[in-house]
Amino acid sequence: LAPAYNTVKEMRNYAVIAALVVLCLCTVHVSAMYDDDDSDVINLSPDNFKDQVLLSDSPVMVEFYAPWCGHCKKLAPAYKKAATALKGKVIVAALDADAHKKLAAKYGIRGYPTIKMFPAQQTYEPFTNATSKQPRDFAGHPNAKSLVNEALRLIPDRVIKVTDDNVQDFLSQPQLPKILVATPKDSAPAVVKALSASLVGRARIGLCNLQENTAVARHFKAQQSKGVYLMTADGEVKALENTSPDSIKAFIVDGALSKDKEVADEMHEDDSVEELGDDMEKVISDHKGNFAVVFHKAGSGAAISRAKDLSEGWRRSVRWASLDCTRFASMCEGFELPGFPSIRLFSKTNVHDTEDLFPIPDARHDVAQWVIEKLQVKIVQYQASQQDLAMAMQSAVTNPLAMLFVKDDSVPDSFKAAAKQVSHKPLNFAVMINTNDQIIKQYQLKSMPGMMVFFSQNGTAEGLQGLPYQGRMAQSDLAGFFNMVLPDGAFDDNSASKKKKDTIKAGPAKEITTEQPFETVCGSTGLCVIAAFDGLEGQEAQEQKLEVLDTIRKKKSGPFRFAYVDATCHGEFMGGFNVNSEMDCSL
Repeated sequence: LAPAYNTVKEMRNYAVIAALVVLCLCTVHVSAMYDDDDSDVINLSPDNFKDQVLLSDSPVMVEFYAPWCGHCKKLAPAYKKAATALKGKVIVAALDADAHKKLAAKYGIRGYPTIKMFPAQQTYEPFTNATSKQPRDFAGHPNAKSLVNEALRLIPDRVIKVTDDNVQDFLSQPQLPKILVATPKDSAPAVVKALSASLVGRARIGLCNLQENTAVARHFKAQQSKGVYLMTADGEVKALENTSPDSIKAFIVDGALSKDKEVADEMHEDDSVEELGDDMEKVISDHKGNFAVVFHKAGSGAAISRAKDLSEGWRRSVRWASLDCTRFASMCEGFELPGFPSIRLFSKTNVHDTEDLFPIPDARHDVAQWVIEKLQVKIVQYQASQQDLAMAMQSAVTNPLAMLFVKDDSVPDSFKAAAKQVSHKPLNFAVMINTNDQIIKQYQLKSMPGMMVFFSQNGTAEGLQGLPYQGRMAQSDLAGFFNMVLPDGAFDDNSASKKKKDTIKAGPAKEITTEQPFETVCGSTGLCVIAAFDGLEGQEAQEQKLEVLDTIRKKKSGPFRFAYVDATCHGEFMGGFNVNSEMDCSL
């Protein structure tokens, strides 16, 4: 049933417990937090951000801070300690986000400190035709050990484990210099891992226990079981005597090919494009998603490389594969292809609904635009009536629904593009045209066009919830919102929440403590409403607020769990929600 005005109002009032407002009582000029001479933290600005972060071949950890922020000052010693420990492995930098608000806003910084982890690799985004580094937020404890451990995970490991069995493969492609790190350990030093990724195509880096692999030792003329060895293109072997991290880095970089002589390393070919066989139709049908297949003839190595290049960045929106039409000629004949190589796009909604692209354009963006244009995403159109609202809400019980409200009959291109970008998710899309003032008031839409995502995580009409979107009507922002509301795996047909079809059991809200952390109280899926209490108010005031929280909980039968936390005692936990110690901890 379509929710009535009071129902939606209650949903808004109870789903969002409180707005946390931080008041800045005074503003003082404070110097940069990391400008001391002994700091290994790089100070960023709009002038050097691109070179130091976006164009760097190394992973980068960036803290966005404000000089007046108490939590930032508390973090600074640990951040400096982490920077020293990560020197030569991961770049550690910081940006005064208060002084450079425009740059900080580009990365969605809403509170301080915020730490973002930028990977070494650039990622191509076909929906925006942009190649950039896609950062992720640091969500660990704000101490040096957690910062270092999380930063080290950024280092992509392309070091090859070399043994007597695969040494000939390792030594193939003689034009590529070979670097061998000899050690009994199972993993290479962090500085070597970092270089192994940035130097792919310029040097092949391996790891070997020479005591167990004597054939490898002979090839590299190794006299000792530990060390770093270089085999040049002409077969000359050099050994590094000083094995300090800085010496190892200089030795490897100097021994690698220059960028203009980079070659394709056959040992690092990726598997982003699946090779199909005679079970192709079953594989595509079982996938139940958009499938792009590159049909080619044997020996078309260029076509395979092209397919791998084209497959980058699509994530789960489109699955890419290839089929050798020399080996599977009869199957290819049945498809009546226009030529070779060509791309056929199989629709998510109908495996027999296909589109062909031949010849394949040289520009990756041209192929991306063709795929995007052909992607099938159904956007249901509803009229501004209570009857159509009821139909829409009924559909949202079984599958989450993104409803766009417009005052005319047009659908913004950004909404269509964002829908295609997340087409792999179990999310339906709809638009309500000619939205009238009654519906705008009923759903408390702040601006037009407006949007809400409706869902019922427990699969019942009573558990139907609505989440308003308050961002820009831009493709990247909309897609980001959809990904936030429906992380991969949420609302899958086989999910436990779908099978149980029940509501969260009644019971008092649980307290988040050191012994009962967030994960224990709130779980790993669903939504958790957390009330922040001021522990200094006393037991009586807290009990009154718990009664209010329990009243709210009983009114809502949806996917919410309820919890509360003493914000005064657990400042670090609240800091994870960008709430500082000066907040008014009232319900």
